[in-house]
Amino acid sequence: MRILQVNKFYFDRGGAERYYFGLTDLLRARGHEVIPFSCLYPTSKDTPWQKYFVTPIVTERLRFGWQGIRTASRFFWSREAARKLDQLLHKTHIDVAHLHNIYHQLSPSILSVLRRHRVPTVMTLHDFHLVSPAYNLTGHGGRCAHARGGKWWETVRHRCVRDSLVASLLCAGELMIHRSLGFYERGIQLFIAPSHFMQETITAWGFRPREMVIIPNFTDVPKAIEHQVGEYVLFSGRLSREKGIAQFFEVARQCPDVPFLIVGDGPLRSDVEAQVKELNNVQYAGFVEPSVMPSFIARALAVIIPSVAPEVFPMAALEAQAAGKAVAAFAVGGIPEIVTDGEHGLLAPEGDASALAKAVQRLIHDRPMARSMGSEAYARAVRDFSADAHYHTIMDVYQRVIDHNVTP
Repeated sequence: MRILQVNKFYFDRGGAERYYFGLTDLLRARGHEVIPFSCLYPTSKDTPWQKYFVTPIVTERLRFGWQGIRTASRFFWSREAARKLDQLLHKTHIDVAHLHNIYHQLSPSILSVLRRHRVPTVMTLHDFHLVSPAYNLTGHGGRCAHARGGKWWETVRHRCVRDSLVASLLCAGELMIHRSLGFYERGIQLFIAPSHFMQETITAWGFRPREMVIIPNFTDVPKAIEHQVGEYVLFSGRLSREKGIAQFFEVARQCPDVPFLIVGDGPLRSDVEAQVKELNNVQYAGFVEPSVMPSFIARALAVIIPSVAPEVFPMAALEAQAAGKAVAAFAVGGIPEIVTDGEHGLLAPEGDASALAKAVQRLIHDRPMARSMGSEAYARAVRDFSADAHYHTIMDVYQRVIDHNVTP
């Protein structure tokens, strides 16, 4: 089968990209041809198909002016993306297209091209962009529900996107136009929600797709693991406010006898580096390639996920379970669908850093319990989150849309 995988970033940026590249590798290993379509950033991975990639736009620090107008026009409709995808589809036949994050840089302009070429199309929902301009449902220092019920302009009044009037206005306008014209509802045959939380949230907030199925994310699960005692509590992920960097350091300060290790990169890197210098129990390893991450997880006692945003189905939790590690996390979003409190790890009330610190202390001081939870977590990963199970489920979805491919 020849499969088009579409994502605006073709480099390792976050959990959505880890899933995207993991799925690409999985499909290729099973004999399928996978063709990428993306934006061509300086950090993009090399591929023979990059000649069809789209010129990137700068979405940070949006301002009024010519550059802002150019960026805004691309948010709503990218003629370049439509033109280059059309060229690609004239070059080669595609059996099915699997979309991931296309907002802003690629835009729904590519959906009309896929429909014109009669390509069956599915989309995995990695965030909440289709119901809120604040795509991770956080803003102004906490959770953001201003867009619920289609009240998108409330996010402008409260500056929910990056605390910026311009960014909030642009993202709200983008969502209003795309939803009112039904681009996603008409252009995508089937949506994939990685968690029940995603499905329930997106429908409760007003999105009504033609069809949606729940397929959890996956990770490579080794056939056997060594249950090492571990040296530290690991935070791995994007260094951004919604990932709970502030809460992480609150926990670290309340657990001065616990060694912590941070792995990752992001907009708060300089802040992280500054705070690490003040703490004797925290080290920062910087960004590491996904292929190297298993070695960092293997040496951990446990993994901490202090996200304040409602995570959809975090890869960090899956990767911890595949390595047989207990997880300490806030009970937000889809995390409780991965980690059962007291069985695969310990969950704390949302945003309660003191409770999360106590969970970490329990794991550190009761290592047999941490090891037992890690064993249960590994068994869960083998049963529910393996590559083999995911492959068969995804292929069933692809075949379903191919069999029922009727242009709307």
